[in-house]
Amino acid sequence: MVKIACYLLIFTLSFAQNSNMLDCSSTAVHTESIDNQLRIDKARISSIDYSSDAKMLAAAGSTIVKIWDSAKLLYELEQDGNVKEIAFAHSGKFLTVAVNDPRRRTASTVSFWSLSTGQKLSEYTEKENPISTIALSSDENLLSVGLFNGKVKLFDIKDINNIKSINQQFADFGSAISAISFSKDSSLLAIGVGSGQANGGKVSVIKIADKQELYSSSKMKNILNLKFSPDNSLLVFAGIVVQPEATFALSIIGTEDWKEQEFIKDYPCGKGLAFSNNSSLLISGAQFADSGATLAIKDLKSKTVKLLQESFILTSMALSPDGKKVALGSDNGKIKIRNL
Repeated sequence: MVKIACYLLIFTLSFAQNSNMLDCSSTAVHTESIDNQLRIDKARISSIDYSSDAKMLAAAGSTIVKIWDSAKLLYELEQDGNVKEIAFAHSGKFLTVAVNDPRRRTASTVSFWSLSTGQKLSEYTEKENPISTIALSSDENLLSVGLFNGKVKLFDIKDINNIKSINQQFADFGSAISAISFSKDSSLLAIGVGSGQANGGKVSVIKIADKQELYSSSKMKNILNLKFSPDNSLLVFAGIVVQPEATFALSIIGTEDWKEQEFIKDYPCGKGLAFSNNSSLLISGAQFADSGATLAIKDLKSKTVKLLQESFILTSMALSPDGKKVALGSDNGKIKIRNL
């Protein structure tokens, strides 16, 4: 079990480079908490995302997707199954929604919804296996879909009304795909594999043009999330290591030479990873049975970290692009916006 000493305030923490331990000081850092009336009734918030201009917030729970603009509800989109993941297009023109049928009676879908009308633009149907994760390239030309059977598929979405398959088996890892991230220039795809007998805990970075693997790591047992930084200089992935007890761990890789810059054990990173637009901040979260939810706000230049504790069960999170606020999803349908 992960054990991190956290209290009902923010601590300033210092990490030595490549250090495995947290060094907690007693300096409290002021923060303001804002609770808005943002919620999806009787639902666990499964996914949450900010638009690139931070004006819109979207959240998904059960079969409902809601989109707000400055706390004003714009759209409520009813889906045919449970929403697995949502993602705003960088342009702010559409929202991507991945849906699975919990009864497996119908196929999984990825649909695209107009943010100007709230209407469905188009839909891709996945009949092979339930969807585990999705990712959009920042130029909005590519969609990647990860499946629970370990396959990764690639699609051309330049014309959102005419989705074209590029590769129905871009990669196959044999175990559920837990996370996917495109590099800023859309030339690379980072793939994380969850727990499983085949390739469980693997991270792979593949060059899309020729499917060359540029980086690979299997040091974790289960990959929970991964992200390229907006400036393309870093790849960060979070997962679980067993040495000797299971604990969360964070790895930061430099993309120039693909060498590890930091590896931090006992780090709160099980519930999402997000960068600020200028790549200076990395925020992550974790749910601990004995102390509630913990957020970690890491300054990547100074390597200092602020920890913030919440009392509710954290299910999802999103950082505003300017790094000034974070949206936190809970298991009771409520969404909390917190200033940082």
